[in-house]
Amino acid sequence: TLTAMNGSSSDLTSLLINAKALLKEHHYLPAKTLFEQILLVSPNHPDALFGLALIATKQNEPQLAIRLYANLLQIAP
Repeated sequence: TLTAMNGSSSDLTSLLINAKALLKEHHYLPAKTLFEQILLVSPNHPDALFGLALIATKQNEPQLAIRLYANLLQIAP
């Protein structure tokens, strides 16, 4: 859980691995939750932004997807 996280890179890596696995299996809501937890600790985390952008695209939220992709391009062109 987020309260157990101390923001270490191993915590973020674990969340990211789990989020990507959920995304791959099309479990968008739990994946989104994990990507958002990563962003709470590391607001410009490119993999988390990309994951949320993919989810927004899959869930037919084009404006959100565009905003997330634009943020991602500013961080990691």
